[in-house]
Amino acid sequence: MPLARAWLWDRQHPRERFRSAHRTLPNRSSPSPCAVLRPSMTSQTRYSVSLFGEFQLDGADAPRFNANSPRLQALLACLVLHRDAPQTRQQLAVLFWPDSSQAQARNALRQLLFQLRKAWPEADQFVHADAQTVRWLPDSALDLDVAQFQSALAAAARAARHGDPGAEEESLTHAAHLYRGDLLANCYDEWIHAERERLREQCIAALARLGQLSEDRRDYAKALKYTQQLQRLDPCREPTCMALMRLHALNHDHASAMRAYQTCVETLARELGVLPGEPMREAYARLAGQGASMQRQRPREAMLPMIGRHGEWRRLLEVWQRTQLGDKQFVLILGEAGIGKSRLAEELLVHLSEQGITVAHSRAYAAEGQLAFAPVTGWLRSAALSGAIGKLDRLWLSEVTRLLPELLTQQSGLSPPSPLTEYWQRQRFFEALARAVLAQGGPLLLLLDDLQWCDGETLEWLRFLMRFDATARVMVVATARPEEIMPRHAANRLLDALRRDDQFVEIPLGSLDAAETAKIAAQILDRPLADTEATRLFEESEGNPLFAVEMTRARSDTVPVGNTQGGMASKLPPKVYTIISNRLAQLPSEARDMVGVAAIIGRAFTTDILAQASDLDEDALAGALDELWQRRIVRQTDSGGLAFDFSHDKIRDVAYAEVSPLQRRRLHLRVARALERAPGEAPDAASAQIAWHYEQAGQPAQAAAFYRRAAGVAQRVYAYDDAMALLTRGLVQAEQIADPHERASQSLALQLDLAPPIRIARGWAAPELDAPLRRAVELSRLVGDSNQQARAQVSLSFFLAVRAELAQARSLSEEVLAGMGKPGSGTYSVMAWTSIMGSLVQQGDWLAAEPAYQRAHAAYDEAQHAEHASLMGGNFGVLAAAWSAHALWFRGLADQALQRGHEALEIANRVAHPFSRALALSYLATQHALRGEHGLTLDYARQAHEIAEQYHVGYYLAWADMLLVWANAKQSPGADAVVAMRAALEAFHATGARLRLPLYLGMLAECLGDVGETESALAALDQAFECAGRTDEHWLDAELYRLRGDLLLRSSANVAEAESSLTRAIEIATAQRALPLELRATLSWAALRAAQGRVAAHEVIAAPLARFTEGFDQPDIVTARALLAR
Repeated sequence: MPLARAWLWDRQHPRERFRSAHRTLPNRSSPSPCAVLRPSMTSQTRYSVSLFGEFQLDGADAPRFNANSPRLQALLACLVLHRDAPQTRQQLAVLFWPDSSQAQARNALRQLLFQLRKAWPEADQFVHADAQTVRWLPDSALDLDVAQFQSALAAAARAARHGDPGAEEESLTHAAHLYRGDLLANCYDEWIHAERERLREQCIAALARLGQLSEDRRDYAKALKYTQQLQRLDPCREPTCMALMRLHALNHDHASAMRAYQTCVETLARELGVLPGEPMREAYARLAGQGASMQRQRPREAMLPMIGRHGEWRRLLEVWQRTQLGDKQFVLILGEAGIGKSRLAEELLVHLSEQGITVAHSRAYAAEGQLAFAPVTGWLRSAALSGAIGKLDRLWLSEVTRLLPELLTQQSGLSPPSPLTEYWQRQRFFEALARAVLAQGGPLLLLLDDLQWCDGETLEWLRFLMRFDATARVMVVATARPEEIMPRHAANRLLDALRRDDQFVEIPLGSLDAAETAKIAAQILDRPLADTEATRLFEESEGNPLFAVEMTRARSDTVPVGNTQGGMASKLPPKVYTIISNRLAQLPSEARDMVGVAAIIGRAFTTDILAQASDLDEDALAGALDELWQRRIVRQTDSGGLAFDFSHDKIRDVAYAEVSPLQRRRLHLRVARALERAPGEAPDAASAQIAWHYEQAGQPAQAAAFYRRAAGVAQRVYAYDDAMALLTRGLVQAEQIADPHERASQSLALQLDLAPPIRIARGWAAPELDAPLRRAVELSRLVGDSNQQARAQVSLSFFLAVRAELAQARSLSEEVLAGMGKPGSGTYSVMAWTSIMGSLVQQGDWLAAEPAYQRAHAAYDEAQHAEHASLMGGNFGVLAAAWSAHALWFRGLADQALQRGHEALEIANRVAHPFSRALALSYLATQHALRGEHGLTLDYARQAHEIAEQYHVGYYLAWADMLLVWANAKQSPGADAVVAMRAALEAFHATGARLRLPLYLGMLAECLGDVGETESALAALDQAFECAGRTDEHWLDAELYRLRGDLLLRSSANVAEAESSLTRAIEIATAQRALPLELRATLSWAALRAAQGRVAAHEVIAAPLARFTEGFDQPDIVTARALLAR
């Protein structure tokens, strides 16, 4: 050592000398260039060195190394761990004797090497020492457990990268076996701590991975063994304790799961003085709650262990873990019928349920008669979710009663929800359902079987749920058959949206391989299959688990495979169909009869309905049902054990096909009557199902009545498309009723009920409204009472008004008023007078419009708002005031017009009706557009647009959009503004409405004129004139002529023609007593005269201006006064 360095060495603190030496240890992977290599020995004993746990050094056919000195063991451990490079004596001396001087430490090292040779005569074959270094010879015959441990970990990592979990587990198992304890457990030298901790962490990771691999295979006993080893290594690791709790629960040992938590609590308190973290306490609370409810639940039916699907299972668990981090996920398991989609999903459901996680299972059915939100209703009625619903605020609880009407009797003082009148109201309903599902507060798994048959409303609500409450830990797992989800299927809209939001995971299932298929059969037969049996089964089943199960059970039941005349329109392979059919044929007669009745029911069935629909007494029923359950043809579905379903819908299909047509008709009738006799709200919930059974039974009158009832239930939950479909089916049935009067009466009721859902879902002017409303009026004149007749006439009147068929609309309303003396028709007075008043406004008869408004205003009763909104969708106090305000403006009463427009808005706010608010704001925006106030038009139109967009009010959305685009275009003219105007006009056309079309075409003409497209502008005005002539909507004729004159003048066309148009505008405005339009046309006429160099006729402007008594802040009046002041 150089003198300067030696001088520094002697003056270093002993501990600092240790750190310096330790920092300069050569890297084990980089051999030192100055290493001295000993020549190979011709005969060398192979030794094994164990450093994990207690130190051991053993040689084959050699005496055991006899050294009890911890220091000597530590020296050998240090050399063998750093065997890739020589260690300087100085480094070793400081490492082992950091508190001694340099000379003392080096002397101690010499003595220790002497003791090594004495204790181990063969030491020179393995350890080489010279004056400067000491090293373990790299070519010596040595088996080191640490090296084997790390080699096994490296092999496991390679296997994991190559996706070979079997090889990975084998290597990790070997590594765990090698780790008998911490590295050189009896050594307390500081140099070993880092290495010991590194290896310990590697073992912890290996054990954790082994536990995970075993859990992924659902081998919970083995996973427990590894996790217990892991806990012994570090008893204070909370994730390990949580894994122990979970695995004990999955292994059906609830008591041990609870003990694992208590042990961890005690250990953390004793060792660290802390309490468990929130995740662990939450896991304990779930398990405690699950344990408390175990006595109230029936044991789950034993399921055979799931075969195969290891990769898919791991993917499901990965997605679940992602969900627990607050990232809601929707998993779709896809595959053909019988491939095992439900089996995989149910495995996850059981896996999480055993851990105390809240899980709920529901399904959709292919059978007819399923009401909207049926899967959601199933979830909410499940034992897992129903208990927490009562915690909701009353507002939300009231909405939930639309699906769960029993809550009205269970919750004292709960008010029923308000009637539904508009599409926008379902937003609140959706939120109520989401709050109800999430009321339990913890992680949640929702399972939905057979997504391909799910109703559209449930699909839309699921999209809402996935966006609702970002903190909710929810995972939805659905199963589906891809061949039944066609491009136009409603489910695709949901799935596309989920993909965009990165909330969608698709797990396709393929066929099992031959070995897995054989394992399924072996489970059923309780014996392994011979090779020929396994090959035949795989070839016949093609790896489809359901087919394999049915074929195996058929053979185990010694069912002969023959031909059958089932006539089932099924996609089942003929051989599988025959096997299932023959299995059913082998049932005892009573069980065979019962399976037919159950198939007729078409979905999950209760024992009560089954008993009423069959001819069996109680004992025979129980025996037959037990027979079906024992043979796994049906399975239990609810916690009470009173509801059953077929174990697979394909078995139901075969059973249904085997019932003869005459017997089917008889059984459908019995099932319908049994469902109808159910207590309480049950017939409402099953009304669509009852209607379908009556239809199949050939009972059109009962079918039509129940289809109408089912439509009412559908509208109660905002399922308007379903309501329309149900009413349409009811109409088909009604037409088959033999009695003419009953046929007409039922048809009338159905036609009247059909109008509101069409109007709400499609808009006030939807073409689909035309036929049912006209037919309702026709039928009401034949068989309807005065109330039905008035309702039909008013409904058609408003439809025609929005379509701008004003003469017919007015005539129908007058017919209603003529019948006001008849009992029951008074409620339609305000509607009829409003319709008449509106027609007069659009026809330009301002003076007659005001008395009609006063009659409507006198007939208006705010207490009838809910009834009117339910029938027609709007508040008639709002509509009458807003519409009549236009008549006031045209008469020159601008301030009164604004006041009445704001009165309409006040009524809308008072009744808290968003549709009516959009209406009032749209009329106010239009009024400011007529006044020429672009900024205020923008303000009110924007508010109307926001409400209409939020609540899906299509007609007012298109109206507000027209005004928004026009006001923007007037403030910022340009080609883009014209494109936007044309698009807005096209959107308005798409609603089916034609009312105010001359106004919108005039606005388009203005925008075209502002950018110099005069010919196109004049063409738009020609369309406006043609429309006004066709519809008798003459309220803007004067303004259209004025625009035409301005455009002709602007294009330097025939000045005489321009003057003629302006003169015509003045004449029409004067005749209609439309004072603002008269003034505006007069101003344009004066501008024409000025452009010709003629003196403007001030007296012509002064005359209309003098007749104004209010509204002096309007732009036209300000302009006129400025001209006269010159």
